[in-house]
Formats: sequence, C-alpha cells, structure tokens
Amino acid sequence: MISIILPTFNNQDTISKTILSVKNQKFKFWELIIIDDGSTDNTLRIINNFKKNDSRIKVIHAQHGGAAKARNIGLDAAIGGYIAFIDADDRFDDLFLQSGIEKLKEENADIAIFDFIRIKKNKKYIENVDTNLFECYSACWNKIYKKHLWENIRFPENLVIEDMETVIPVVGRAQKIVKVANSYYHYVNRSNSITNTPSLRSEYQIGIVIKILHDNFSKFNVRYNVKEYSKFINTFLYWHLISVISSRCAREEKIKISKFINKYFVKYKHQLLFQGSYKSMIKKRIIILLIKAHIFSNYS
Repeated sequence: MISIILPTFNNQDTISKTILSVKNQKFKFWELIIIDDGSTDNTLRIINNFKKNDSRIKVIHAQHGGAAKARNIGLDAAIGGYIAFIDADDRFDDLFLQSGIEKLKEENADIAIFDFIRIKKNKKYIENVDTNLFECYSACWNKIYKKHLWENIRFPENLVIEDMETVIPVVGRAQKIVKVANSYYHYVNRSNSITNTPSLRSEYQIGIVIKILHDNFSKFNVRYNVKEYSKFINTFLYWHLISVISSRCAREEKIKISKFINKYFVKYKHQLLFQGSYKSMIKKRIIILLIKAHIFSNYS
C-alpha cells in the first residue's frame, strides 16, 4: 500500500480537485492521510465529505504549524510500505501511482522519480529531472519512496526552506533509483508560495539549511560528487541572492544579506560552478560580481 501525505491549510478552492486526482488513480491500494493544518475556511468540510464515502481517506487535525510539521505528522501515521506526497493545490496524473509501483517492482528499486508539469499563469511546462542526487528536484512530491528510507529523518520545522535538506539525503539513502516516463505530477506555481515570495527570513536561514543538509549526509553516510554538490548549492544560493536584490528592502539590508549569502558559495578548484549551460554559468558569475560590488540596479 502507498501512504499519500497531503497537508492542507485554507485550500477550499483547490482541495476537491487534489483529492479527486487521488481517487481517480488506476492503482487503488492506497491510503490518503490528510493533515488539516488548522484551516479556517471550508477546507475541512470539503475533506469530511470525501471521507464519509471513502474509508481510505484519513483526516488528522493539527494546530497551525506549517507544511513541514504537517508532513511529519503524516509520516508518523503512515502504515503503507511506500510513501508519496501531494500538495493541496496540485494533482496526480491518473497513472502516477500505478506507473511508479510497477517500475519500482520491475527494477527492485527504492525510489521512483517523475518529471513534472509546472503550471504557471495557465501555461504548462514539462520540467525534466534525473535520478542524480542533485538533479532529482529537491521537492518531496515528484517521487514514490520505500517507507524505510524515511526512518529517523523528518522535515525540519519552523524553517521557511524545509524540503532540500531532507529530501536529498533521503534520495541519497536509496540503493537504486528509477525514472518513470510519461506519468506526471501537476505542480501549480503559486505566486504566494515560499519559492516565489522573497523572504528575508528565509535568506537568514540559509546557513541553518546547509548545515542540516551536511549533518544528514554525515548521519546517513550519503556519498556525493563534490563538483555536482558545488553546482547544486551555488545555483540554490544564486536564486536566493536574486530574491534579495528583487526585494523591496533598503540598500543597506540588501548589502548585509548578500554578504551573508556569499559566505556559503562553494568554490570547486577555485571557481564558482553552476547548474545549466556554460553560457548560463558565465552569466551567473558576472551577476554575482555585480552583486558583490553592490551594483544592484544592473544585475539583470
């Protein structure tokens, strides 16, 4: 059985489609664990209507504590041999679970990884990922995991960034990872999501995030390629620098935070490496030089 973990908070406009995408799965042996994170709208009423008619749907009520805490509650309650995640305004393709389980069984693998469709302003883009540790996409929801990979590891609570430092070590614990073709996760690019809203709080947490990632690598004996790690971390930090420069904070604050973030760049053989093409890497280096010189108006 697959335990699907769904945290929700005030998602009355989207939760029905999300739950229906689970109910419409060709693979029927699942439990859906919905953690209502203290919703104050009609979300809970909608969820309970689904629950009445399907015993596979379980609802857990929680005081509002954020997605990380809600997912951890779901992980603790899961009884399936496999784990999957879905967010409350996203949806599965009808064959998501079936194609993933078939591939896992066929290849005797620990994790199945999917490409996903990014939906942004009513436009759709297919985002291609890989089974490489740093190219699998650091969100938890485009994968199906054997449950044992989540033993003794949980999402850090009270942090704005909580996926990267958890999901990548979990992927690193797998003995074998498979890529599933042509069955997608539909991800809605929310304009008010953490990844799309500049937050000075998140920038000041970057050091904590990277430390947790390192600690998890060490704790679970995850081996990785230093060059690929450099590309991943530097690209992650680059986008946070752009977030700072794009924010409306005062120039003094931009300088302070950009200096803070710059401390965490990884130099591989004394050069900055970034994911993407060679042309893209050069562009990012130039922009970082401009930011280091505090020439914020010209970064773009």
